[in-house]
Amino acid sequence: MAPPYQKGHAMRFTRRVVTTPDHLAHVAAVLSTRNAFAFDIEAAGAHRGVPARCNVTWLSIATGGGNAWTIPMGHPIGDTVVGERIVPTPDKNGKMINRRHPVWEQPPAQLDRRQVFDTLAPIFMSDRIKVAHSMPTDAVAVSQHLPGGQIPPPPYFDTIVAGWLLNENVQKGLKPTVKRLYGHAYDTEDVGKCVEKHPFSKVTTYSYLDSHYTWLLYRRYRRMIAERDLTGVMDLEMGVLEQLLPAFKAGTMLDADALSKLKVELTDETARRLAACHTVAGREFNVASTQQKQRLLFAPKSEGGRGLKVLQLTDTGQPSTSAEALEPHRGDAVVDALLDYAETSKLLSTYVDGYLGDPEKDREPIVFDDQVPGRLTVHTNLCQYGTVTGRFSSFQPNLQNIPRPDTVWGKPIRSLFVAPPVHKLVVADYGQVELVILAHYLGEGALYEGILRGIDPHTATAATVFGVTPLQVTKAQRQCAKGLNFAVVYGAGPGKVAQMAGITVAEAKKFMRKHEQLFPEIYRFKKRVIAEARRRKPPHVRTLLGRYRRVPELCAREDGIRKKAERQIFNSLIQGSGADLMKLAITRLPDALPAGARMALTIHDELVCVAPEEIAEQCAKGLEQAMVGPGIADLLKVPLTTDVKIVDCWAEAK
Repeated sequence: MAPPYQKGHAMRFTRRVVTTPDHLAHVAAVLSTRNAFAFDIEAAGAHRGVPARCNVTWLSIATGGGNAWTIPMGHPIGDTVVGERIVPTPDKNGKMINRRHPVWEQPPAQLDRRQVFDTLAPIFMSDRIKVAHSMPTDAVAVSQHLPGGQIPPPPYFDTIVAGWLLNENVQKGLKPTVKRLYGHAYDTEDVGKCVEKHPFSKVTTYSYLDSHYTWLLYRRYRRMIAERDLTGVMDLEMGVLEQLLPAFKAGTMLDADALSKLKVELTDETARRLAACHTVAGREFNVASTQQKQRLLFAPKSEGGRGLKVLQLTDTGQPSTSAEALEPHRGDAVVDALLDYAETSKLLSTYVDGYLGDPEKDREPIVFDDQVPGRLTVHTNLCQYGTVTGRFSSFQPNLQNIPRPDTVWGKPIRSLFVAPPVHKLVVADYGQVELVILAHYLGEGALYEGILRGIDPHTATAATVFGVTPLQVTKAQRQCAKGLNFAVVYGAGPGKVAQMAGITVAEAKKFMRKHEQLFPEIYRFKKRVIAEARRRKPPHVRTLLGRYRRVPELCAREDGIRKKAERQIFNSLIQGSGADLMKLAITRLPDALPAGARMALTIHDELVCVAPEEIAEQCAKGLEQAMVGPGIADLLKVPLTTDVKIVDCWAEAK
C-alpha cells in the first residue's frame, strides 16, 4: 500500500488534516461506529518528555476502513520562510553572540485544544479498544485534557508491548519497526524531537503516519499474538499497564532538602575522587577522554602506561575502559580510583543533575514543585518492555540502577523518595524470588527441601556447603553462599563470587566445585534447559506464564558467544519467571488494596504503594495478598514470601 502522501494520494491526504469544527464532528461520528482506534500525540515545549506535564500540540487518530486524521492544535509556524531575525544568544561560555533565526509565515488556522478534546472525550472515555505505540506517553498526555483529568479507560492494546512479546531482540521504536516491516523510512529528520521547529506540512505528514502505522501494527500484531499462543501474556501486560498509567500520572514525591543535601555531598565526593585519580596516576588527565584512559591503562610501563591486559574491546576494536571491562583489574591503584570516580560521577549525573537539570548540558529538570512544602514530584516512567527477560526498566529517572540500600550511597538516594503528607509508603519485597523459582523447577534437592521447610535460600545453601545446621550458619558463610547462588542464576565466574563473598579467587573456585558436587540436581536442570532450548527453532525458553525468551546465539559455533548465550537462556527462564510473578501481582492490586491506596513504583522485586495513614495497615495486608496470596502461591511448589513495611521514606524499608 502506497504511503498516503505520495502522488495520487495528495487530495485524500489533505482531507485528513482536521482544522474545522465540522470536520472534527465528522471524525467523532466515524469513530463512534468503530470498536477500536489508534492514537498518537506530539508535544512541544520544555516538558515535552514528561507526558503528565507536556504541551500537546498535535493529535492523530486512525481506525478501520482506511480512516486516519491528524489534528493540529497550536503549531506555531507555517511552511515558508519569509525572512530572518537576529537574536542575541549566550554561547556555552556565557558570551552573547548574534544568531540568525528564520521567520516563518503564519500557520493555518487550527482548532482550540479544549474544543478538540471536548468533542472527542466520549470516544476516549468509552469502552472502545485504545491502541498506541507506548500507551503511557499518549494516554497520560491526553488525560490532561479529558474531564477531571481522567486517563482513558481500558481495554488497551499497546503495539510496542505486542511487538516486544513477539520478538524481544529487535528495535521497538515505531520508525525502525515500520522500516523493518513495511520498508518505509518516513521520518529521517527526527521531527518528533522538536515538532515546533519544523514546517506545518512536514509535521502533518509525520503526525498522520504515526497513528496510521500504529493501526496497521495493531491489525498485524493481534493476529500474531493469538497464533503464537501469547494471548495470556499480552492480557497480563495490558493488566499491568492499567496500573502503571495512574502511577505514572500521579508521580512520586521527593524530599527537596534531602535532594539538595545529596547534591552537595556527591559534588564534593566526586571532586575528591577526581583529584585521587590524578594523584595515583602521577599526572593530570581527562577522565572523560577514552583515548587518554586507554593510553594510561594499557600502554606499556616503558611508555608511561600501567601495562594492563586488555580484556574487552569496543565495537571499533579498541580497548574498552568501561566499568565492566575494568572490574577484573581491581587492585590496581589507578583502576580503583577510576571506578570510584565513575561511581559517584554517575550517581551525581543520574540522581541529582538528572532530576534538577543541568543547563551546561542542556538538560531540563524532571522534578516539579507542586506547592507541597519541602516536596518535589517526579514522574518515573516504568517501562514494561525495557528488558529482554520481562523485567521492568525505568527512565526519567532510571531507578533500576539505584545502589543497594546497604551501600554508602544507596540509603541517601532511597531517602529521597518519601510519602506525601499524611500518607505512608507501603513497601513489599519478594524474598529471594529467583532462588524460590529455581527450587520450584527443581522439585528436589537441598535447596528445594530447605525452602520447603521455610529456610532462607542462602542459609540453606550455606548449611549444605559448610556441613552445619541452618542455625549454625555464620554471616560470612551466608555471604559466601549468596555468591554461589548468584553464580548459579547469573552464570557468574569465580572472580565475581570472590568479590561478593570477600574471599580469594582460589577459594571461590573450591567452593564452586563443592557446590556442584552437593547440588547435582541444579546442574542437571541447567543442562536440560539449555539442551531443550537449543533444539527449538528459534532457540528459546518460555517462562512460568508463557513469555518467550529467544537466544539465537545458543547455536553459535564460537565458544565464547555460545557460552554467553547459555548463561542468558538459563537466567532468562528464572528472571523472566520472577518478572511474571511481579507483573501478575500488580494486576491483582485493584482487588487487594483498599480504596484510596495505589501503586507508586516497582523496582526489581519490590513493589511500593502509597496509602493514607489511616488505611496503611489495611494496604499492607492487601499488598501481601496480591503478591503471595492464593492465585500466585498456587503456581509454585515451594512457598513464596514477602516482607511488607510501612514507612515514611523508601530507605526505611530495608
